[in-house]
This record gives sequence, C-alpha cells and structure tokens, in this order.
Amino acid sequence: MKRISMILLFMIMLPAASFTHERMTGGLNILLLAPIVYGNRTDSEVITKIQSKLNSYSTCYASNFTHDNAASFKIRFRYTILWNGKVSDIQILFSGTKNQGMTDCLTSILAQIAFDAVPKTEGNSVVEQSILFRYE
Repeated sequence: MKRISMILLFMIMLPAASFTHERMTGGLNILLLAPIVYGNRTDSEVITKIQSKLNSYSTCYASNFTHDNAASFKIRFRYTILWNGKVSDIQILFSGTKNQGMTDCLTSILAQIAFDAVPKTEGNSVVEQSILFRYE
C-alpha cells in the first residue's frame, strides 16, 4: 500500500550553547520533512519516533562540526521498519554533506529506533525521510 504524505515541517531551534565551541553565535535549526511511508505503518507513528531523536541529531552535528566548519545541508534516508519493530536496510539517498562522521552518526541513531511490533502478516514498511540541518 503506497501512501504519500503531506509535507509537514517540524523545527527545533537549539542554542549555540549546545555546541562545544564557546564563541559560537546563532543556532542550529533541524527540520524534519514528513516521511513517505510505504506499507502499513502510520505516518504519525514514524513522525513520533523520528522526532523523539532530535537531541541526538543535534549531538551528531555538534560532534562533527565546529564554528569554523558549520554548514547547512539536507540528508535523505530510506529505511525499512521490520514487522518486529527493528529498523534495517538504512540507505542514504542524498547527502548534502561530505562529513562521513555525521552520516555515520545519523545512521546509527536511526538503527537504534525501536517501533512497536505488528503482526507478521502486516509485513514490513519502507520509509523515506529527509532531515535538514540549517546553521544560522
């Protein structure tokens, strides 16, 4: 079953103090576009789980960028939510950064997300999700 979601934006403004560099000004905006879900999982279930990791996404950013190399970019993922709730087959469809540490960090966060199990007969769901990082 293919469903295409309306695009929703979720934004969190994180103060520069969340970075290790003391002289940073401005902040980081993390925008999550609504996922496109193929399968029996609901958009709201996916949004809730992805949104619950916003602090982890900002930690990835702070660990991989400093004031001197702060950047704005988008990363688009495709992943499978297995019927048992585990995330697998994480692929990066598009990356606006060449910072491998950042993409590795985000991939590991996605792999840790646990969804509720559904009956095996409902099968797996495939999700496409974009995360935008905008440093101001």
